[in-house]
Amino acid sequence: MSCKYRKKLVYAVSFLIILAFCITLNVNDFTLSTCKIKLPEQQYTFILRNHWAFILKKISSGFLKENVKCVILYPVVRYFVDKVFSMEYKGNKYLIAFFSGLISSLYVLGYSFSMQNNWNLVFGDIANRVLSFLVWIGFALLLYLVMKYFLIKLENVQLISEEEDKKFFFEKRWTKHQRIIGKAIILFLCWVPYMIILYPCSASFDTKDQMAQIKNIFANSWSSHYVKLLWPSETIMNNHHPFAHTMIIKGTMAVGKFLGSYNIGFFLLVIIQGIALALTLSYVIEWLHQKKCAKKMCNIIFLVFCISPIYGLFVTQVFKDTWFTIALIWVCVLCYDMVMETGNFFSHKLNMILFVITSIFMGLMRNNGLYMLVMSAPIIIISLKKYWKKTLLVFLIPIIFLGIVYPKIILPACKVSPGSYREMLSIPTQQTARYLIKHKKSIQKNEKDMLKKMYVDNKLLDKISDVDNNLLDKISDVYNPRLSDPVRLRFNINASKNTQHEYWKFWLKGLKKDPLTYIQATLNNTYQFFYPDTSNALYFNGITWRGKNISFYGLENPNSLEFERNILQNSFRMFQSIPLVNAIMNMGFYMWIFLFICCYCINSKKCKILLPFSMAIVNMIICFAGPIASTRYGYYLIILVPIMLVLCSKKEIQNIY
Repeated sequence: MSCKYRKKLVYAVSFLIILAFCITLNVNDFTLSTCKIKLPEQQYTFILRNHWAFILKKISSGFLKENVKCVILYPVVRYFVDKVFSMEYKGNKYLIAFFSGLISSLYVLGYSFSMQNNWNLVFGDIANRVLSFLVWIGFALLLYLVMKYFLIKLENVQLISEEEDKKFFFEKRWTKHQRIIGKAIILFLCWVPYMIILYPCSASFDTKDQMAQIKNIFANSWSSHYVKLLWPSETIMNNHHPFAHTMIIKGTMAVGKFLGSYNIGFFLLVIIQGIALALTLSYVIEWLHQKKCAKKMCNIIFLVFCISPIYGLFVTQVFKDTWFTIALIWVCVLCYDMVMETGNFFSHKLNMILFVITSIFMGLMRNNGLYMLVMSAPIIIISLKKYWKKTLLVFLIPIIFLGIVYPKIILPACKVSPGSYREMLSIPTQQTARYLIKHKKSIQKNEKDMLKKMYVDNKLLDKISDVDNNLLDKISDVYNPRLSDPVRLRFNINASKNTQHEYWKFWLKGLKKDPLTYIQATLNNTYQFFYPDTSNALYFNGITWRGKNISFYGLENPNSLEFERNILQNSFRMFQSIPLVNAIMNMGFYMWIFLFICCYCINSKKCKILLPFSMAIVNMIICFAGPIASTRYGYYLIILVPIMLVLCSKKEIQNIY
């Protein structure tokens, strides 16, 4: 590339990037504080004869509005563009272009869904299409340059030398176990302020429901209305929330009752969670060090674990996700040793036993643990052909226990009712609701009758006359584009097989007639997994729900710490309003980093790095079919992504192909 041509290209790329920052896609004027959010056919559209005049006006107004930002950013962007252009990269540049284009697409789509709950800002009228394309191309160019820069840096990262090894966190006189305990103490002490401020814990409706099951109070247990109870006259205990975790809550309540207060019991649980997570992360840091990963990167993620409020808040939450994440980290670490150091792993029976135990515990803490094992087992077994029998054994034992022994023998013996298959219906029920709202005039009478039977138990479509508007009103009242529970929980699982068969025929009819509405319904319910600029449900302010106190049978946050809790909550809101800073507190940001890791592994022929994390990847796919794109469902990814990034600095990795 000639110097003159390169200079022009630098100016052009810099201009497009700045242009993307200045363009603001048009947004309707409704608020997002309510669930009754307008749907595509009700959206405001441009009524302009000259779209191009509007586009030019939009761009020029964007530059005028952001003129100070443009003046400051342009020289910085131009310097960065010129610097990256001068850096030589031997990898596949087309692959970088693909991933940067993919992430840019997710960003533009995510923005549209976050503003209007549809993709009209991307695929609406001509003006929006052109403006969104300009944003897409500018952001894609920026991502391409950023990814290229960090890929080069990652390739050139220095490995730990023998001399550096002696100075890793602690002096040489510290043994491995002492280093693990020492770092765990540091981590735990960094999280103590959160434990104190949120004393005794953070909780939500799920915790209240588990406590109601334990106390056998049917009226206060929403899951008991949600599942089909097999022993309703004796117990309302069910496996909607993992029964094993409910037993942890029961033990916590028993300890609290013995000590005179549920607060003490749950605070002890938080302390135990903090110790368990601190020891786990400390071990992982030492484990990465033993794998000869880059020292600087190990130091950075240790500091991230210490400083980031995400981890301090995480240990205060008495949800299933905390223990599930801890178990999954251990499973991935053991799986890494199984894949990368296969002979050494299987030569020690303790490794095999630990893998089986942690896999079972992972499955007990979340009901989808079984599917994670089943779907990832064939991939790992095929890749480890020489040791396929032992690999099959360590996967088969937890699969048999979680798939047969636990649900068919242990749960019935404890009189625990199984969960509901409604859990798998988030996607189709959201699609049906959105389709009904959009195509209200085309719903036939027999279809309305069928829908009444499918939702009548929960009064979603009951008492509907032949007037189409009533059907729309009922659906609109409960449909939330970002949460499937309002519709899914009203699905009648007791409907006859014939009625359910007719429902699925109706669903397929809608899919054939309007597949784009189905796609939008799915993306609207999941976009927060891949769009980082959202204030997601990361922080639970103690024992409250959306700012409202709810009864927890005597478990409560003391009023004496209310001021500190409010400061913590306001600080979080402030951080979430700061560009870039809010991204690191959001699931979407870590999804982008994961895509970057995938790009690096494919480009560097290190795809074997991804194999041990196949269960985490499977769980990621399962979460896309979940009720809501909540950050707490992605805590495992927030922890595992930095670990995967550090492992990328380990150069002596051969591909599996």
